[in-house]
Amino acid sequence: MWTGTVEVRTYLGESYQYEVKTELGTMIVASSLHPPKAVGEQVGLRIAPEHVVFLDR
Repeated sequence: MWTGTVEVRTYLGESYQYEVKTELGTMIVASSLHPPKAVGEQVGLRIAPEHVVFLDR
C-alpha cells in the first residue's frame, strides 16, 4: 500500500478522478467513494493486480 496526497479532484458524474502525489510520482485514480476525498487529504492507495494498465510512452 502507498500513501499520498490528493492534489486534484475532478467530478465525472457517478465517480471522481483524483491526482494523488506519492513517493513514486503522481497517480491517476478513479473512485466512486462517497463522501469524496478532499484536495490536500492524505489517502492510502492499494492497487489490485487485475486493475493495473500499462501504457506505451
